[in-house]
Amino acid sequence: MNNYKPYSYLYKKTSEPAQLRSCFVAKIPIYMNLSDPAISTNNHVTTITYSVVSDQSKIREWQFEDENVLSWDGLEHSVEIKIGSGSGSTGGTSDNSSGKAEIE
Repeated sequence: MNNYKPYSYLYKKTSEPAQLRSCFVAKIPIYMNLSDPAISTNNHVTTITYSVVSDQSKIREWQFEDENVLSWDGLEHSVEIKIGSGSGSTGGTSDNSSGKAEIE
């Protein structure tokens, strides 16, 4: 796993209240951490963005895990996890679709 490249998965709950649960894990390099997520939805795409921040207490590479529960109308919906710049050595992204989500 490359630093900041999230491995993500999506679960869906179709009974009321319908929900999507977006989970991910990412490898974070030494002296770095992730911020609390910023979540935005535009039409049928939710983007969950984490900024990369310096953290001198992280003296080893480590694994960051998080999950976010989103209300859902039952229609096709995509969830994008974006870390840092979203690409290269300063970030990564992952996309999941409710059509391929595992049912809870």
